[in-house]
Amino acid sequence: MRLSNLPRQCTNEPALHPQCAAYTVTTCPMVGGRLTHYRATLPQLDSTMMPAPDATARHGAPAEPWFAVWLTTYQVVTNHGHLMASYADNRPLRIKPITWRLFGLF
Repeated sequence: MRLSNLPRQCTNEPALHPQCAAYTVTTCPMVGGRLTHYRATLPQLDSTMMPAPDATARHGAPAEPWFAVWLTTYQVVTNHGHLMASYADNRPLRIKPITWRLFGLF
């Protein structure tokens, strides 16, 4: 989950098993904190994939810190017209920083 999603307690990022989350942190340069900015253009997607609802707003923007939010359950909600996973009615088991810095600030 990105820093900007924490106050809303919902995200459009996919839920991951803890082992898959560890793999994602290792292999994804954005989640793993190895990029300073989001890509400036959309990646080429196959016909079964859709871009994230806020992808165009992130083009070229500074990277945000990422967090692993451990939950026992979540609800699917509509937020700004998009389906998202929400834990607003459930206390997280843990919120663990994956990347802790804001590039250019820390």
